[in-house]
Amino acid sequence: MTAADVAFTLDIVKNNHPFGAPMFGPVDRVETPDAHTAILRLSQPHPALMAALSPALLPILPKHVYGEGPIQTNPANLAPIGSGPFKFVEYRPGEHVVLERNDRFFLEGRPHLDKLVFKIIKDPMATLLAVEHGEVRYLPFANIRVRDLSRVKDNPALSFTQRGYEAFGTTNYLEFNLRKPPLDDVRVRKAIAHAIDKGFIVDKLISGQTVRLDGPMAQASPFRSDDLVRYPLHLDTANRLLDEAGHKRQADGTRFSLTLDWIPDANINSQEPTAQYLKSQLKKIGIDIVLRASPDLPTWASRVSNWEHELTMNGIWNYPDPVIGTHRAFLSTNQKKGVIWSNTEGYSNPHVDELLAAAGREPDLAKRKAIYAKFQKIVTDDLPFAWTNEEPLFTIYDRKLDGIPLSVWGALARSTRCSGRAELIDRGSGRVRRGLAGPGSHPIGPRLPSPASLLSAPLPRCGRGAVSRASRSPSPALRERGDPAPRGRGVRALFSMGYRFRVHRWRNECGRGVIRPGGSRAFRPNSPAASLRGLVRDAGNGIIRH
Repeated sequence: MTAADVAFTLDIVKNNHPFGAPMFGPVDRVETPDAHTAILRLSQPHPALMAALSPALLPILPKHVYGEGPIQTNPANLAPIGSGPFKFVEYRPGEHVVLERNDRFFLEGRPHLDKLVFKIIKDPMATLLAVEHGEVRYLPFANIRVRDLSRVKDNPALSFTQRGYEAFGTTNYLEFNLRKPPLDDVRVRKAIAHAIDKGFIVDKLISGQTVRLDGPMAQASPFRSDDLVRYPLHLDTANRLLDEAGHKRQADGTRFSLTLDWIPDANINSQEPTAQYLKSQLKKIGIDIVLRASPDLPTWASRVSNWEHELTMNGIWNYPDPVIGTHRAFLSTNQKKGVIWSNTEGYSNPHVDELLAAAGREPDLAKRKAIYAKFQKIVTDDLPFAWTNEEPLFTIYDRKLDGIPLSVWGALARSTRCSGRAELIDRGSGRVRRGLAGPGSHPIGPRLPSPASLLSAPLPRCGRGAVSRASRSPSPALRERGDPAPRGRGVRALFSMGYRFRVHRWRNECGRGVIRPGGSRAFRPNSPAASLRGLVRDAGNGIIRH
């Protein structure tokens, strides 16, 4: 892996990913002065940058493999090449993906497994049977209907958990295509919202395994606001709004007809069940719903991303920062035909664009929260979506398995088989800070508002990529470079002010509290601060500066 690969990958993600532009828009350019140095030059402060650099969101691609021709049609897409603990072996469409151990993985002795086989099973009942019979031993994002969970929980050979999804912020909603009448009339959208019984969806359709959703941010988000425009179930209000919009009932009681799509083979407890419910429920206010099933995800994605839909059940993840997961659905500049999970509904509000731009560059957590509160109040009034519920996610696995990834990124965390904890030494004080390993632990995020807690932020990845953080006291490393002392500021503020940060390669013996920078020197938990100067100098690889 080289610095050129880093620069290439960031450009690919920025220009092709559904939320690449919001995520990396502030990155003006990536400079590569040598093969092991990548310098990210920002056009503005970007408090979400460290979360965006997580391996789950920016997996580094080899430029020499993907650099020729359109990346969408590159043959390597079906035989991927990466730098992780496993190597690609085989992909059989509709059957499985096989990976084998990468003997050249940079962590000595890792991984512990020789082979991984990912079975492709679309039918929920077939998936459940495969788990019960031991054919599948680890099932994250379990494609199991909630009505069958009792079988799992009562099975002594299986374990069940809903941990490991905290970083995602899964949302479900009814999406209106605002380009098509009568959905371009907010009164029609609000009438539909007043006809939806969210309590029925949560308690009956999903058996109480989730919570209702009234706005764009999930309950776990630190940016979520309670000051929303809400739409309680009230059929009289819904009928009145439709009358005011000029949609009178015809002789058969129908006002107009709309086609409703939903995501197939995903969010199975919310998508199709809610669509079926809405067909009967919206009939009560004179809307004839025509259900249109898609045979597969690509068909649905093509319809929605090319703006051919009227209504669709949809859902996005908030991810650790709204810049990453939320902005994409509301920025008027992110209407990209053919790109799913962008602004496919056609929403455009210049004031919302301004608020999201301000929130995206604001380093102060309290001010960011205030900006996002205004945003949520506006969009719940404009109502491009009728939010319904958070998607219930859970993991089922063989009880004999140990070391299941249960950090906030769960199965998407790139971590080694260990206790799930890592050690981070504060440059200025020499003290050891502890935190969950894995990219989803939000190293520069809203859950860590104070400088002290920023210093205890988790490693972006177990055993690799620890960010050297400036402490509240003058850091020897900063002084040696002639930079002013940070004086009480956390990393989030320092990034915005233009301080430089180095990312070091660590060798982490998980669970032992031993960190080896570049494999050349070991630092035990109570090592003196003075020895940390050598740590900074020894880190010859993987430097990222701003």
